[in-house]
Amino acid sequence: MDPVKLVAYRNAFDHLSADEQHACLARLRRGQTYEQIALDLGEASAAQARGTVTRAMDRLLRDVFGGTAPRSERLADLLGEDAPPPGDLRAGRAPADMSPEEEALLRELLVLAKTEPPLDTWGKFTDLKEIGSGGFGTVYSAMDPVLQTRVALKLYHPHRSQRPTEELLGEARKLARVRHPNVVVVHGADEIDGRVGVWMELVEGDTLDEEVRIGPRLDAEAAAEVGIAICQALEAVHAAGVVHGDIKAQNVVRGTDGRIVLMDFGAARFRDPSAVDANETRTGTPTYMAPELFKLHGDRIVEPTVQSDVYAVGVLLFYLVTGKFPVQGRSAQEVRNAQDDGRMLLLRDARPDLRHQFVEVVETALARTPEQRQLSAVVLAEDLRRSRKTRAAGSTWGQLVTRVAGFATTVIFAVGALGLISSRAFEVFVGVDRDLGAGLMDYFRVGQDLILPLGVESAVGALLLGLLAGLRWATRRVTAWRAGPLVDGTGDSMARSPRWDPKSAAAMSLIIGAICMFGITLTYADIFSGLVDMQRLPDPSVDLSVLSPSNERHQVNHSTFSVVLAVGLGALLWRRFPDWEKLAKDVWPVRSMKWATVAIVVVTLAAAVVPHKVLWEPYEVVEYRGTEFYIVGSSDEELQLFSPRSPDRARWRVLQDDPDLVRTRQFRKMFEVRAVP
Repeated sequence: MDPVKLVAYRNAFDHLSADEQHACLARLRRGQTYEQIALDLGEASAAQARGTVTRAMDRLLRDVFGGTAPRSERLADLLGEDAPPPGDLRAGRAPADMSPEEEALLRELLVLAKTEPPLDTWGKFTDLKEIGSGGFGTVYSAMDPVLQTRVALKLYHPHRSQRPTEELLGEARKLARVRHPNVVVVHGADEIDGRVGVWMELVEGDTLDEEVRIGPRLDAEAAAEVGIAICQALEAVHAAGVVHGDIKAQNVVRGTDGRIVLMDFGAARFRDPSAVDANETRTGTPTYMAPELFKLHGDRIVEPTVQSDVYAVGVLLFYLVTGKFPVQGRSAQEVRNAQDDGRMLLLRDARPDLRHQFVEVVETALARTPEQRQLSAVVLAEDLRRSRKTRAAGSTWGQLVTRVAGFATTVIFAVGALGLISSRAFEVFVGVDRDLGAGLMDYFRVGQDLILPLGVESAVGALLLGLLAGLRWATRRVTAWRAGPLVDGTGDSMARSPRWDPKSAAAMSLIIGAICMFGITLTYADIFSGLVDMQRLPDPSVDLSVLSPSNERHQVNHSTFSVVLAVGLGALLWRRFPDWEKLAKDVWPVRSMKWATVAIVVVTLAAAVVPHKVLWEPYEVVEYRGTEFYIVGSSDEELQLFSPRSPDRARWRVLQDDPDLVRTRQFRKMFEVRAVP
């Protein structure tokens, strides 16, 4: 290349704005897409970013060649729509109106822009050997003549960051005061020859990303151990007033000595919101970025916080045990759209074999809103410690005893509650005086009688739901096989996104549950109508045939359908609503619908057990003044008698030693005709 024109090109490049310089270098040297450049520059669309690159290159050509003729269309054709421009351009691909001299120069400029001059020294450092490069700069292994050892030297890309040099140096100096075994030791920072550099200890080992790509996925125990080490590192960093801002598997190294070391503070920020520039661009890796980091607060970007670092640790733990990301996309915009829609791969679905304690900790860290996550890295570390499998037999037995005790308490409460509902409903329908009604032990006896049939019906309901779930799974597998897998930019398979967003899914569950409950109520309303009519006895116009044994199938169907609905909604409350709460933009609508669904479950179960004592429980048959009655209530001195067939009076309250009372010692259900001895 003509040295004069090369100098003209460099001078012209220096006169471009910071945005134009960054856009050109990102496009031509690092091969970023226009969408990525738009995200970096805070522009609204990829088209605007493409316009920025085109205008900048047009200015470069005009300044180098002179003249005022615009060449935007030529550059647009040359740069392509959204693929990195090739380093070797052929004459046949150039526009016809571009001179051979312009074409040759542009080809050399593109090659020059894509090639960073090799460095052998920088300041006092010698023998520089490149070991990695990223969006913020290039990392070298270099010899430090003062320390007489090799260090890792990170040189920031020119024009890569719009942040002041003093701010970058100030953060590096602040990190240099952090001393923690899980944080890379920063030795110093400086600006030499217009480039900011930070030198730190050289940690030999593999990144966690390399481990995941090469080796097997980690189990919960190993992942929790890594997570605790990272949280300890973050605790020290946050205590120094710095937020990391770019936690990812590539920035964590497992040293040859087994030490987990948090690296690369290129995106780290002071925890001082007043220092944020309104024109500053977004930093960070999209798949690790918390949802709030994609938003704007007024005219400013939302800065990384302690809670966004917690979210990134959750993503990292998810990646370590699955090899995938919870929110996936081929670009930053796709990741943002997936987060907005609540399309998130759940850890319990991706790795159902993991302990639920670990899964709950990770999914809490991945909650959509900062308020739902752990408050800090310290809290996250404590949660991970509690989730780890204990090897102490005493602790294991203690956990087992606690779980058994909790389950037993729940069963006892359920038995008593069901017995109370059924007994009180019976006393209202039959008209039992309160002082002769059932006592506490009677509630548990009735509840115990209810548990077995409800358990059988629940098993039937669970079986039906399991068959439906299996059919749905098989259908999705066949559909996925026919459609082929979704693949992200790295070639990894992506989980297919759910059709409903969390709020819509919760609303649909509530609506379907309510419709089913009202459908069951309307279909079997005659049973409850008959129960209510019992209070009108001995009115001869009352028809109680619906309560007779001849309608037993009708009565059993009502109970079965009610329990199946309650089991289905209960499964949603247990398995899905907690996930929908975490994924929802606004948690309160989902939470309100959850409690409305709980109300439907309670009402449905109550409706299933209310008819029990009237339809299924046997009562002692007695004769009083020539008429058969059932004993429906009692005390030490009195009995409450009831007869659904008495021609003159349905209810009597008599003394136990009344001479007109004959105890037959026979028992039968209230609407059975034949007595059962």
